[in-house]
Amino acid sequence: MVAATLMLAGVVYLARKYEWSGWLDEWVNKKTPTLWFVGFMVLLPNFGFPIVAFLLLAGAKFGLVGGLLVAMVTMPVHLLVSFLLVHSFFRPLLTKMLRKLGYGLSRIPENRVVPFTVLFVAVPGLPYAVKNYGLALTGIPFRYYFWISLPINVVLSIPVIGLGTSAVEMDPGRFFFFAAIFIVGYLVMWWIKRKMGGRPEGR
Repeated sequence: MVAATLMLAGVVYLARKYEWSGWLDEWVNKKTPTLWFVGFMVLLPNFGFPIVAFLLLAGAKFGLVGGLLVAMVTMPVHLLVSFLLVHSFFRPLLTKMLRKLGYGLSRIPENRVVPFTVLFVAVPGLPYAVKNYGLALTGIPFRYYFWISLPINVVLSIPVIGLGTSAVEMDPGRFFFFAAIFIVGYLVMWWIKRKMGGRPEGR
């Protein structure tokens, strides 16, 4: 995921620098309808589309603060929709799909809900949509699911949005600054995951 994110940010940077940016301008210029962009960002990540692509483009189009605001608007919708789908007649289908992908989670004991949720959301390894659906499938209460996941996801989005902003502004100093934060953060989370012996378990 780190390599893919940095590669995509690099493509945005080079597209802007060397003016192969016809496709890019369709997304990030001032005339692009904000409603269309936000609408796609609300909808597609719940179907497995990589959230990092939208975060990079949000940073490129709206800047760091604007991109962060877009993330703060769209990510609650992702969580709410995922939770509602899991607790609807779609639950058997989502459970089956995740099991086919090799993901299965037990119900979480009440005294471990908070640490499990923090680690499950923060540590790398699972796609964004799988985390949202998978966490809801553990049966944790919505208040923990939503109010722990949301701030962690927003904080994790900051360096990715910053990469998009610095790439489109062709600011190599800021680009490498956000890239360093992204890589260091990923490595810290990966180290925590290794210390725990892998993926956090529900038992």
